[in-house]
Amino acid sequence: MTSLLILTPGARIRTARLQKGLTQRELASPILSVGKLSAIENDKVLPDAAQRDYLSDRLTLSPKDLGITVAQELEEHLARASELSLEDLEALLDAATRHHLPIPRFAVLSLLCARWTDGMDPKALSASLAQLWSALRQTHEPLHTAWFLQHLTSFLCLVGEYEPSRLFFEIFLAQESLWGALSDEEAAQVHLNYLSCTIFSQNHGPAALSFLDPLGLNEPLRATRAGRAVDILSKLSRKELPLGAARESLLALTKEQPLASLKGIFLLAALAHRLGLEGESQRYFREALAQGRNVESTVYLALLDRILERTQEDLAPALIRPLLLEYDELSAQKQDPAHRQKAAHRLAGLAYREGDKTLARRRLEASLKHLEQLSDDVESAKRLLELGDLALETGCEKEALALYERARILRSGEASVSK
Repeated sequence: MTSLLILTPGARIRTARLQKGLTQRELASPILSVGKLSAIENDKVLPDAAQRDYLSDRLTLSPKDLGITVAQELEEHLARASELSLEDLEALLDAATRHHLPIPRFAVLSLLCARWTDGMDPKALSASLAQLWSALRQTHEPLHTAWFLQHLTSFLCLVGEYEPSRLFFEIFLAQESLWGALSDEEAAQVHLNYLSCTIFSQNHGPAALSFLDPLGLNEPLRATRAGRAVDILSKLSRKELPLGAARESLLALTKEQPLASLKGIFLLAALAHRLGLEGESQRYFREALAQGRNVESTVYLALLDRILERTQEDLAPALIRPLLLEYDELSAQKQDPAHRQKAAHRLAGLAYREGDKTLARRRLEASLKHLEQLSDDVESAKRLLELGDLALETGCEKEALALYERARILRSGEASVSK
């Protein structure tokens, strides 16, 4: 049973009055008539300042409790969402639904993360999300439910869960009313989220796309760029379409959307790698890098960072090197110390993987130089520890010990601040 109870101001006053054993007439006063008290308890009006002071004194409630709205209370609780239990988060979402309030986006994602970290079984997660989805459909416009699906597939892509991803992708395909609520690019993102989840999944791989075949995508969705992109990639996964033909078809669909085209080519490169076609994979990675120059540099830099974060340990050095060099060059052009530090760190790791300890040390020194500009960064302690490990592996014991000590000092300082 949750300890968190979301009540309206009127319900809080009525509950406190009944707990005191008072009738409305007994609680009434010269400044608060029975009629006004009834209106307040039914949430038709809020008490004014004098009435709040009077009710606060008689009912042992704070004036803040008497005047706060449900929306304000939800906002206050959600400000500390990371501290709340799963049951409390569900109570907040239930209250928002009951009072027809828009559910804050980060609250939904916090709930999903809480369920995930709580160790929920994937099948139970699917069932739980289906219930939440059902509640959203009853109380929100198509745009809200479409948004939920878009970000839900992003979350499932992040955690790499195949079955929940499949469930909600099928739900999306079945809900014609949602297709018009998303733009072509947003709809494409739903599909790309699912595809990237399956392509990058160690357990399922490209074969997981075969479920699309018996679904029978109907004509309205096939008519969208997103639906046709799914057709192309599902045929590719079943080896009904050569990689080259898939590339041409995908590019034809996304000529007016450089970012979508870029993501699609990166996905083709990753899919080719999963299929063991290393030559084609290298070619598509090179093509994706060339196309990246058509995308706004900040967006492209963030995309490269995300791809490297997920694939550096999985891809062979020959595949990862051009991505890293592009990332390094772009971060230097943008004069972004955080990205420059990451680039130098990743290049040091690549050099170490290839057995070049001298180059690894030089890259490590460059990373440390950029790290000096990030002393106040919240992730710097983690970076210091990672760099310390790399320094130790490359034989730089003195530097490793210094990095570990800096990380220890920084973390002890963060712990003191949190207390």
